[in-house]
Amino acid sequence: MRSLTLAVFIASAVLAPTVVTAATLTPVNLTAPLSWTAGDYLFPSQIIAGYNAPLSQYNAKSWGDHVLSACKGFSACTSVNVFQATNSGSTGGRFWFGYVFRGGPTDESFYERVEGVTDSAAWSV
Repeated sequence: MRSLTLAVFIASAVLAPTVVTAATLTPVNLTAPLSWTAGDYLFPSQIIAGYNAPLSQYNAKSWGDHVLSACKGFSACTSVNVFQATNSGSTGGRFWFGYVFRGGPTDESFYERVEGVTDSAAWSV
């Protein structure tokens, strides 16, 4: 019985849900016009996850909130970048794009201007 109890204890410790504590992110001051995407330090090596959605499903605030919420699911998330741009894929058209990154705190120097990008925003620890 003792070994069964120990096995149950070990299994429950291994299978217990992990609590993820996300850091508080604050807006990065990006200079207008808001045509910024992640620069070489962040993209692509520090990407944790990427998201996109049709333009009609969000506005700039709700898309930012959506991707910030996703960041909270990753304990390593230290910055977020969202923007609107033309999809270079099969159908074209404008979409919302968002990325969550690891790699520590960022400021405007971690981002670069890209023609055709609008409504960009970034947050960092």
